[in-house]
Amino acid sequence: MTYFAEIETSPPKLTIVSKSTITPSQNSTMNDLKLTVSDLPMLSCHYIQKGCLFTRPPLATAAVIALLKDGLATTLSHFPPLAGRLKTDADGYVYITCNDDGVDIVHAVAEHVYVGDILDQKVKDVPDVVKQFFLYDRTVSYKGHFQPLLAVMVTELVDGLFVSCSVNHSVTDGTSFWNFFNTFAEVCRGVTKITNSPEFSRSSVLISPAVLKVPDGGPAVTFNENERLRENF
Repeated sequence: MTYFAEIETSPPKLTIVSKSTITPSQNSTMNDLKLTVSDLPMLSCHYIQKGCLFTRPPLATAAVIALLKDGLATTLSHFPPLAGRLKTDADGYVYITCNDDGVDIVHAVAEHVYVGDILDQKVKDVPDVVKQFFLYDRTVSYKGHFQPLLAVMVTELVDGLFVSCSVNHSVTDGTSFWNFFNTFAEVCRGVTKITNSPEFSRSSVLISPAVLKVPDGGPAVTFNENERLRENF
């Protein structure tokens, strides 16, 4: 009798070239924003992740990274909460404080990965290496009290670029996430008037006097994070 074992191969390692903290190009004048009752449960969820895959642009990598950094600083001036941190006051209410502490941007190289490796039509599962293209993978949103609410990673492939964003899920949902990402793209293309201005008002019925009781150290993930998860295109 012949037995067949599934052999798992480790994804290629990435080389980190640089890591920077980017602050808004204009100082924030926004007051603290109280989390709504629909935001609070997201404190126990992971950062949400979106990424865009490109063929290699006709620019030197250093010029691309500089352009993205400048564009990110300008974009954050339109989205000051993303450059802030979470804070919990003495009464237990959680806020986004727009303190311009900044966001992380990392430049990495995946020297053995091609665009075709990610878009291989024979393999419907998202390649494991893609997870490495995101900062704060498996990070619980409550940790936004101590670390950036947004992180950008630019990964050089052999013949392309992967630009990713990881955003605290208690601060934004998927629609607002893409609004930020699209604005970031507009700014990097030289657009001076953005298409969709974000709205940060807190005059909603969802602003509640309820206090979320959070255990010391923050909420814990209640499912098995190491369980194999299949992700498809």
